[in-house]
Order: sequence, then structure tokens, then C-alpha cells
Amino acid sequence: MRYVSLVDLGSNSARLVVFELDPGKGFRLVDEIREVVQLGAGIAQNGELSDGGIARALAAVRTFSDFAKAAALPNPRVMATSAVRSAANREALLHPVSRDRYRDRGAQR
Repeated sequence: MRYVSLVDLGSNSARLVVFELDPGKGFRLVDEIREVVQLGAGIAQNGELSDGGIARALAAVRTFSDFAKAAALPNPRVMATSAVRSAANREALLHPVSRDRYRDRGAQR
């Protein structure tokens, strides 16, 4: 069996999902972890991600990566939703995620 792990950075929560790939049968969800990060809190006021939200999101990504490593899973691919893509300071989150060997997919720069 082959496994895929993904991190979804949403406006309110971050989520790690692990899927088992079974050729000819498709995907099967085998694990899921959620952390409340409130990444989108305050973005409506100034168009920027808050320092607290960025810190919580980075901590969640590190936790998820540690879990994946301990479970011998591939490094999670990180996807960010519209709160990150539209934020004026999105690089404050994306740069550390990329620098720490995580892949940011879907988070347009």
C-alpha cells in the first residue's frame, strides 16, 4: 500500500489527512488530525494574517510533519485556502513552510 498525507490550512482550522492508495479501488481515509488555528481572524480588518494565526498555523504544520515522520509517512503536502492566498502578508506563512521542506501547493504566490 502507498500513503499520501496532506495538510489543509483553512481560515479556522488546520487539518492533516492521511489516505491509503489502493490501485484499482481508490483512496481510503486512514487518519485525520485537526488543530484550531484561526488563521483568518482579523484578515477582514487589514487584509493581513495575524501574527498569532501564523504562529498557530506553523506550529500545527510542524506537529503534523512530526506525526508523519513518526508514522513513516511521506512529508505532507501543504495546501492553503483563500485566506492565505489573498493576504497581503502571505509570505510570512508560506516562506517558513517552504523553508522547512514542506511543499505549499495551492497557495499561489
